[in-house]
Amino acid sequence: MILKLGIILTLILLGVYIEEQYNVVDIPEEIFQQDTYTEVDCDNLTLFDTATCLNEYVKTFYKYTITNDNLTLSLEMLKEKGGDCNDWAMLYQRMFEDLNFTSKLETIRIDEQFGHRFLIAYDETGYCILDLDTKSCRAYTNERYG
Repeated sequence: MILKLGIILTLILLGVYIEEQYNVVDIPEEIFQQDTYTEVDCDNLTLFDTATCLNEYVKTFYKYTITNDNLTLSLEMLKEKGGDCNDWAMLYQRMFEDLNFTSKLETIRIDEQFGHRFLIAYDETGYCILDLDTKSCRAYTNERYG
């Protein structure tokens, strides 16, 4: 019985610590789906220029906030409340798809409960990794872009 109470108290304290450290917010269930996810013109650019354009756009409102990964946040919700790695990776994916680029969400499992998600966008010229508010691109040569 004492062990169970100790575990419960530990979980409560851990929850309070995480909420204070990572700015956990409640996101309402009424999340709006959108047709387009950018308010900047990143059309008709190379993969590398598109990645730079989208990354610079996201940096203007980027805010890290732990959210419920079962919800898909709208652009307005991300701008207002922020999001975690899953939310930002999914936003990048929607924006690249809107611009007709191929992309793939990647998840690194840290343990049963925790992981990290980021996006890889690619075409015949190379690939770009977009992770939260950063990006790194590589051409299928020895050159590196951003």
